[in-house]
Amino acid sequence: MSEERSLKEIQKEWPQTLKLYLSGFAICLVLTALSFLFAGYRIFESGYLIATLVFLAIVQAFVQLIFFMHFGKESKPRWMLLVFYFMVTILVIVVLLSLWIIYDLNNRVMPGM
Repeated sequence: MSEERSLKEIQKEWPQTLKLYLSGFAICLVLTALSFLFAGYRIFESGYLIATLVFLAIVQAFVQLIFFMHFGKESKPRWMLLVFYFMVTILVIVVLLSLWIIYDLNNRVMPGM
């Protein structure tokens, strides 16, 4: 069977966990502030702005996976990795199909534009 840890052993890890959460929160705040700064003040041209915002969103997603969801630190990472890949696959399908629907409706409603 599995060994159960005592409350004292668990409490020793709390400061490290708190530091991990606070540093992840600070990084996410900085990335969000940068996104709003770039979009609000139009620092880049339209194409570069979209690419920069997508890059910052991907970086923030990885920060949240590592700092908050502890991705890769679980005892059985294979199962979580499979769930993660399934989630990414569904997300890509939804995003790509949404973009295709928007493009198709734009061509049907405004064919001459």
